[in-house]
Amino acid sequence: MIRLVFVFALACNLCVFQAHAQFVVRGKITDDSGNSLIGANIIIEGTLKGATTDQQGRYQLSNLKSNTYTLIVTYVGYEEIKKVIEIVSDQTVDFTLKPVAFVSDEVIVRGLRANEKDPVTKSTINKGDYAHSNLGQDLPILLQTQTSVVTTSDAGAGIGYTGIRIRGSDASRTNVTINGVPLNDAESQDVFWVDIPDFAENADNIQIQRGVGTSTNGSGAFGASMNLLSSSLHELPYAEVKSSAGTFNTFKNSFGVGTGLLKSHFTFDVHASLIKSDGFIDRASSNLKSYYAAGGYYSNKDIVKFIAFGGTEKTYQAWNGIPGVKLNNDSAGMHQYILDNYLTRADSVNFLTSNPRKYNSFLYDNQTDNYQQNHYQLIYIRKLGDFLTTNLTLHYTKGLGYYEEYKPQQLLSDYKMDNVIVGNDTITTTDLIRRLWLNNDFYGCIFTVNYHSGGTDISGGVTVNSYNGLHYGQVIWARYAGNSEIRHEWYNGKGIKNELSEYFKINQKVSKKLSVFADIQERLIEYEVTGTDQNLIDISQHHKYEFFNPKAGFRLMPSQTVSIYSSIGVAQKEPTQADYTDRSIGMPEPKSEKLYDWETGISILSKKAIVRGNYFLMYYKDQLVLTGALNDVGDPLMMNVDKSYRTGVELESKIIPVPNLVWELNATVSTNKIIDFTNHIIKYDVDWNVTDSTADYKNKSIAYSPVFIAGSNLAYTLFMELTVCLQSKYVGDQYLDNTQSEARKLKGYFVNNLLISFDIPQKMCKKIEFNVLINNLFNAKYVSNGWVSPYIYNGEQKIWDGYFPQAGINFLAGLTVSF
Repeated sequence: MIRLVFVFALACNLCVFQAHAQFVVRGKITDDSGNSLIGANIIIEGTLKGATTDQQGRYQLSNLKSNTYTLIVTYVGYEEIKKVIEIVSDQTVDFTLKPVAFVSDEVIVRGLRANEKDPVTKSTINKGDYAHSNLGQDLPILLQTQTSVVTTSDAGAGIGYTGIRIRGSDASRTNVTINGVPLNDAESQDVFWVDIPDFAENADNIQIQRGVGTSTNGSGAFGASMNLLSSSLHELPYAEVKSSAGTFNTFKNSFGVGTGLLKSHFTFDVHASLIKSDGFIDRASSNLKSYYAAGGYYSNKDIVKFIAFGGTEKTYQAWNGIPGVKLNNDSAGMHQYILDNYLTRADSVNFLTSNPRKYNSFLYDNQTDNYQQNHYQLIYIRKLGDFLTTNLTLHYTKGLGYYEEYKPQQLLSDYKMDNVIVGNDTITTTDLIRRLWLNNDFYGCIFTVNYHSGGTDISGGVTVNSYNGLHYGQVIWARYAGNSEIRHEWYNGKGIKNELSEYFKINQKVSKKLSVFADIQERLIEYEVTGTDQNLIDISQHHKYEFFNPKAGFRLMPSQTVSIYSSIGVAQKEPTQADYTDRSIGMPEPKSEKLYDWETGISILSKKAIVRGNYFLMYYKDQLVLTGALNDVGDPLMMNVDKSYRTGVELESKIIPVPNLVWELNATVSTNKIIDFTNHIIKYDVDWNVTDSTADYKNKSIAYSPVFIAGSNLAYTLFMELTVCLQSKYVGDQYLDNTQSEARKLKGYFVNNLLISFDIPQKMCKKIEFNVLINNLFNAKYVSNGWVSPYIYNGEQKIWDGYFPQAGINFLAGLTVSF
């Protein structure tokens, strides 16, 4: 008995010793000339534990248990090193890195992106993070679990017209660039992802900066910025075929092929895809085609790269949404809606008999949006020495397309068409089919210089862009056309926008633990509009803006596992073309908007977890918001409000609690308020004469800004070939206007998707992979987006509204074969 007690006690002491025996690995990282590399990264594979070298190129990894580890060392411009070491005591392990044989593609966006030392709130999403889910849905949907992100889909299934909001700001307030070239439309400042379908397949990685972020090209970042880097160098030849299918007759077929390096310098890549879907909403079909082609020359000092990408889209219109009375299956409300909106017999039958969650008001068989957009980029990168690189990009984007619609009982005079005399009758109205065209050109030049040496990072750049957009309308059929010809044109307007911007930023390491950051940007904008709009209103006007946007901050690293940052920045944004042209005569001219953004955060790293938290305060001056005001023809107007703000906390974590299990979790809690504003409600008498009723509000929530948002990705690798991931998203209640009315609110929702990826073992080719994505696993009935426009008719409160329900449980399955 005594012997057993002794053995037990000895075993316990050995376990305690093993549990508490902790060792240190330290060393130095240099280049092949013996120079110290400052800011090189070293991590332990399969964990989140790592370190960064100091000003002497030294690192230290502490609190390591006795075990075998794989160390990974990386540094921009140098080849990655992996080394397996066995730890039984403290060790010194030095590394010597060799320069890469070619200039890195990352140089293209280095000056516009935030690096690890910059005091900016950011996330970087690599292609591998969403590749298994990329079975046909648009890029915003692939990013739906990211921090502070809310996504929308008009068709309800994530294909066609989709949108993304970050911190409550829509795409018109999110600066988006591809290889540093602005993607936001110059006039609306919006981003239409449907115009570049399946670009996710050609994006190497995406950086999302929340808040003002660092200086970039294009429109002001009023909520966030997204910087996409297209596919980088493939040194080896490859070919890949993908095919997927799923609910709603969804199909995606794509292929990609690349030559690898030819004669050690040249490379060519081509990718094409076809995506079709009927959509969840009735007739909300999509027919999307895309292409990507790139040719490049690579050497140790130069990159010359030509990229062409784009696509065509044909989508049946579903952008009106579903009226609330229909969505709620309110029989009395639906019959009143028919009377209020003068629905025809066919429209009434459609309204009453269609599925309440799938109703589409359009019945004309070609009520479609048709658009083609082609992007061309010529990029030249020159490495001028060990520390200095330059980048020159020439770009051109061509857009051409129209949306076609059937319009009943239109006044002939509204289309510059003569009344039609039939016998003794004068016909003044007609049913017709019209096309509203957009023909635009966007081109420019971007020049940047990047300097990186030791603890100093400096970037500067100049951008010149020009946009020319032609808008016109054609009547292609009319029941009563008189003497008018086919494709009769009734309006023509032009928008010209020129921009010159410059920026300069520096990040300087001032001590072992502290780096400071400064960034200045100037934007000069000239905007001219001529001609008439579709309502035959003269919209001619001219505007100039000059913006100066400074930013500054610091990052403090009190230890290798803790990083603290804080920054303040300014962004300014010009009104959109619609803000100028939609207002009626006598209404105040919209003013530019200004944002003051304070970000401060902390990152804590351990062997099995990384946790980040940040606080933000975004204070707006003269923010443009919907106030219920309409112009003379009933279109909603954006109007300036004096003061508004967004403030909140964002939390992010990545945890590896046990081998093969990775849990990424994020949450945002925020308050989003307009301090003081006047809301407008349009009043109509029985003859539809208009007056304006107003009411003052204080401290009301900004529309489309949930108080709570959370996202999660819980992935478990069962064995080497099979991974199961549960993707979860929670979005809290959202108000549809700025009055904080409970009657005009989207209810919060919680949605889960299940992704199963299986890498089929075989020897025939490089990879055969099978993916299954079950969307909305628990069949939640939810609405992701909507709009409202209250009005008063003959003394009675009424409302125009539209809601966008999302599909219940549905699936996509795909097969990828790589050679």
